[in-house]
Amino acid sequence: MFAILFVLTLFIFFTVIGQAVISLLRPRMGVLWSWFLSPTVGLALLIVIMTRLNIWGLPVKTFGPWLALGLLVFSGLIFWWRRPYFPWRQLRWFLIPTVLFVIYAGWPMMRYGFNWISYGNDDMANYCLAADRFVQHGYYDLPSQTDLEGRDYAQQYWFMHGLQQIRPGSELTLAFAASVTGLNPHEVFMPVITMFSMMQIFAMGAIAIFRGRHRKIAVLAFFLFATSPLFGLGTLYQLIAQVGGIAILL
Repeated sequence: MFAILFVLTLFIFFTVIGQAVISLLRPRMGVLWSWFLSPTVGLALLIVIMTRLNIWGLPVKTFGPWLALGLLVFSGLIFWWRRPYFPWRQLRWFLIPTVLFVIYAGWPMMRYGFNWISYGNDDMANYCLAADRFVQHGYYDLPSQTDLEGRDYAQQYWFMHGLQQIRPGSELTLAFAASVTGLNPHEVFMPVITMFSMMQIFAMGAIAIFRGRHRKIAVLAFFLFATSPLFGLGTLYQLIAQVGGIAILL
């Protein structure tokens, strides 16, 4: 149950941050549209800040909890200043299928908690090891020979990120979740990817509703998306970069 609550807490955290950014900038968009976009905006802001801090040589474990606290304080001040409207009555019809998806696809978390690893495919191992490197080291920290020879296998991922410059967003998000909970990346992997799925549903809703003109179509889209077996498989099969990346793309 705690793992499910962590999924919902993460989603609320990113939604609050994203809504604070939208409220600060005040783009011309509908109220529901802004709330649909908020989770992904919050994720994008976190990744940008974390990438810069990690590139400066700071391990995620040294700034992750403080960054979370700072973003919440920032959001609280913006909310106090801008007073954004929370359309609970309109949002509830979209929240219901989204939460049902979390229960439907993530029910093993109720039984196994943070020990659920789903398929446990090689992608999950790669992302978790790379996330562990970010937790413990700066982005460009050079690995020692003894690390590469087996003392710290996570340091092998310096070649992927430091040398090849492969996108690190999923790994940094896992590192952030691990730093604020004190858990290992493989323990927070399924909660994080499930939360990414919620973001993707909401981002799809932002397209379907089109400035508030098509609410009934958006509700139907939420239901179809949340109950799609192939959409659920993307989460269970642990395609974390695709699940989170498509949300940002939308």
